[in-house]
Amino acid sequence: MNELLGTLTAKLSTPQGLIIAALGAFILVTLLVSFAVFRMIFRKKSDARDVPRIPVDPLTDEEEDEGETGGPWKKAPIALARLRFGMAPFELPQEPQLTPPHAAPVQEPQPVQAHQVQQAPYAEPLRPAQPVQAVQHPQPAPQPLPRLLYTLPFQSRRSLRPAHADICGMGIEAVFFPPEEAAADTDPARRLVPFLPAGVGRVLTTEGDGVRFRMGELVAEPDAVIELPAGLIILEVKPKGGRPDDPLNWAQTIREKDLLQTLAAAIAAAHQTGRPAAAVLRTTNAVYFLRPGPAAVKFLADAIEPAHELWRATSGDDRPGIAALDFAAIVAAPFARRWPKPEHEGHRDGRERHKAMLQP
Repeated sequence: MNELLGTLTAKLSTPQGLIIAALGAFILVTLLVSFAVFRMIFRKKSDARDVPRIPVDPLTDEEEDEGETGGPWKKAPIALARLRFGMAPFELPQEPQLTPPHAAPVQEPQPVQAHQVQQAPYAEPLRPAQPVQAVQHPQPAPQPLPRLLYTLPFQSRRSLRPAHADICGMGIEAVFFPPEEAAADTDPARRLVPFLPAGVGRVLTTEGDGVRFRMGELVAEPDAVIELPAGLIILEVKPKGGRPDDPLNWAQTIREKDLLQTLAAAIAAAHQTGRPAAAVLRTTNAVYFLRPGPAAVKFLADAIEPAHELWRATSGDDRPGIAALDFAAIVAAPFARRWPKPEHEGHRDGRERHKAMLQP
């Protein structure tokens, strides 16, 4: 043994021996380390097989506490825990229920005794449907026409010349008089209307008093208002520059516009005051008492609103109402077309002269 150790010592003392010894030591250390590592691996695997599985909460994937002292939490395999606790147990299908759980209990029919007879409930027989009648809305009642005065007191005198004509949808009583005689009369009412008896009429207003009468949009301011026991005289004065009217051709030459202005003023006064009113037109030497028919009065009453709209649209005047003078000018043309006046010699002569001028 001593010789062997001496031989090894001698060999190790050489450079080759030192290299061999170092290489052997390295191999030995490597084997020892490898053995220790493999031993630790095998020990962990054997420990894992021996540890019991801990239940896992399927909702939180957390393991339950192992000990009462709050020991360490251990995780079980998630897939295995979900497979074990996540599946709901199978349930047997329930039989269908014919009656809802909260339905009222079905009452059993009561037995009918031998001497009792059940009567069916009375059913009223069907009646034929009544035809539906259309609802008729009441129509507004037409406005009554103003009351006009158709008779006046008359005092005959030698200087008065009466005349009559049915023109323009009305009857006209004309009375011609000497202008000087009328101007010298001391009775104010007879000075304006010369055929009135003395003391019968009383002058209420004249043009300067500014008295106006209204009917809808129609506004009338007559030249004079004379009160009589039977009603009112609404007077319009048209002197025509002092030119006298012709007693023979007055029906052909009288102007529709003057007639309509006088008649419109009488209609407005009768409507507002509620008293009968007479329409009287006075010129330089004549007085015309107008007695219109119902058609002419209705024509003028129905024309008030359209004439007012036309007046506002064409004149640009935004003031309320239309004066009787403007109203007469608007309705004169359609009124004359419906109730034309008879032609006189002046019209015929003018037409012949016009034709002669146009001939080559």
